[in-house]
Amino acid sequence: MAAVTCLFCNEAPNYSCPQCHIKYCSVKCYQHPKHIECSENFYKKQVTDELKHMKVSEKDKDKIMQSLINNSDFQSNEDSNDVVDRLKDINLDDSDNLWEKLTKNEKEMFQRRIQTGNLDFVKIWEPWWNENVDTCSRTKQPRIIENIPPIQDVLQNKPPHSSLKNNTLELILVYVTLERMFNGDLYDSSYEVIELMYLLSEVLNKNQVFIDTSVCIYSFVDKIKSDKEIEIDPLIGVNDLLCILNSKDLILKTVSSFFRYLKRCRKHYKQKDKELSKRLYLAEKKIYFLLSYCDSHGTSIMELKDVIREIQSQLIYDMEILQEEKNIMENNMTNNNKKKKINQELLLK
Repeated sequence: MAAVTCLFCNEAPNYSCPQCHIKYCSVKCYQHPKHIECSENFYKKQVTDELKHMKVSEKDKDKIMQSLINNSDFQSNEDSNDVVDRLKDINLDDSDNLWEKLTKNEKEMFQRRIQTGNLDFVKIWEPWWNENVDTCSRTKQPRIIENIPPIQDVLQNKPPHSSLKNNTLELILVYVTLERMFNGDLYDSSYEVIELMYLLSEVLNKNQVFIDTSVCIYSFVDKIKSDKEIEIDPLIGVNDLLCILNSKDLILKTVSSFFRYLKRCRKHYKQKDKELSKRLYLAEKKIYFLLSYCDSHGTSIMELKDVIREIQSQLIYDMEILQEEKNIMENNMTNNNKKKKINQELLLK
């Protein structure tokens, strides 16, 4: 298998574009002129998403839009105080409509910021499980649940089934995907988070038992790919999984955070939606059971990293083949359209 390189500089790639799935190595390459349309759409979405997830008051809208237009190299005769008026009745779910509300000069300034990398108005959430998290200003790491019962006590000295380590992998994949989908804030839209959680997790939703690690990973990837509303590269989740499997503490912190979140949601919906609260109680118990397993067998879960890396390589390869086939189809369509145009011109002569 040929080594995968950055499309723009031939260095080893570190990232995959969530829009077109090309491989790139840095922000500079992501903003390459050949990739500018994709990067512009991405940053445009970040701005509109930032607005959507804010408590949408007139003051809030004004604040972020002022951040967008207040730039030292931006000169305009237009009164920036009309921002609130322009956004007053806007539907924040309609990003195209929001974009059209910007003036010509604001759009041009925004595009200049993209090209120069000046994106200080976009808040980028950094996962706490990333490397060097202690030396960066990122979200504080969650605490490990205390007094976790030994798995041998829970199982009354029966040996744990080998599928538990794979079930834990799915749990971690679901958690990191939810965190990224909701930009690190699972509480603001808890009902939507829970709905997506059950959609993604066979373990929590259907009591699935994953005997094989590959089946577990590919099942998750297929779910991400098949849902058009989930705008995230499944490879990001696999990368996050490998990062978390670097230490037993990270595994325990992840599962603890998931458990703590469901426990709070269950209490929150106890009066509002009793059926949902009962369902969350069952999910909470499953996670606590897996937490006990992780505490006793975290090392065996970490040993799955080599298998997961092989799956990761295969996923990257499959995506490249798919992109090549897509490029061939697009080229064929372009050539066919050119031939049709030529034939039509000949007929008109």
